[in-house]
Amino acid sequence: MGVSIMACSLLLTHVCPLACQGHIEAAAHLGTIYVWGQGVAIDYPRAMAAYKIGAEGGRAVCQHQVGMMYCKGQGVAVDYQQARPWLEKAAAQDHPAAVHQLGSMYGNGMGVTPSWRRARELYKRAIGLGDSQAVEDMQTLTEGIRMVSYTSRLFHHLPCHES
Repeated sequence: MGVSIMACSLLLTHVCPLACQGHIEAAAHLGTIYVWGQGVAIDYPRAMAAYKIGAEGGRAVCQHQVGMMYCKGQGVAVDYQQARPWLEKAAAQDHPAAVHQLGSMYGNGMGVTPSWRRARELYKRAIGLGDSQAVEDMQTLTEGIRMVSYTSRLFHHLPCHES
């Protein structure tokens, strides 16, 4: 069941001033209100501003959200170089989805030098932290590695032809 518009309006009346004063929890709530459009229009720039307050205050959830908004281009241009430090800060606090996203970035070379080894390490860690989606991405990565290995073996067994 959703929250009424009047309740959201009342919440915004109290949360906005607190977030603007640097209250980390209020900033996290405000970011969520704007990113999901809870009683207000979706507003990614305002969500990013709110999440940054929480992220700079050390809140892992906010750090993850800032990183993801840079990855997705929500309220900002897509920028993996900006995303990575925020995701790393959240991952350092064992935020499962941040660890998982870093694995995806290493697996796909998004803003980092591609590294299947690093991607696997991060996916394993995310799985250990309870991120169930990381299981599927680990399987996809493992299958991709097998295919590349198989193709490479086939290629090396082909006879060489010189002109």
